[in-house]
Amino acid sequence: MKKLFKAFPLFLIFSAGAFAQALGTAGSVSGVVTDPNNAVIAGAAVTISNALTGYTRTVTTDADGSYRFNDVPPNNYTLRVAAKGFSNGTYSANVRSTVPLTIPVSLFLADERTEVLPIHLWQQIETNLDVRTAAASGVIVIATLILMLAAEKFAGLTQQMR
Repeated sequence: MKKLFKAFPLFLIFSAGAFAQALGTAGSVSGVVTDPNNAVIAGAAVTISNALTGYTRTVTTDADGSYRFNDVPPNNYTLRVAAKGFSNGTYSANVRSTVPLTIPVSLFLADERTEVLPIHLWQQIETNLDVRTAAASGVIVIATLILMLAAEKFAGLTQQMR
């Protein structure tokens, strides 16, 4: 029993070191979301995700248009931003160290010709397509988007007819 009590403090010391080292490699991603006139956009949904690992977190921009993700494990991420009245924005984030990563986001105004793609459709595309290979052939991504939007609009029409 005495040996157990002697070994326990050593266990705590080594455990704390391993825990601190694991968190020591995590980074942060932050920025400010603005419109074309550099006015801040409060209440925008900002999502950081990695389709391969399944890591996804979403925050809402503050009154000053700022967002922040802390303790982001090192990896490549997609940053998606959506706000009512604006077209969605998509950015790449490469978290490699504890050095904070700042990604300023500028959204364009949506007009009647702009189709704002809901975030759940982006997540579906990322899940069903290997985005790295699809990016080489933009036609695949565009065709997929058109089909998914058409399917969603058709589903909405059939629900209205009931």
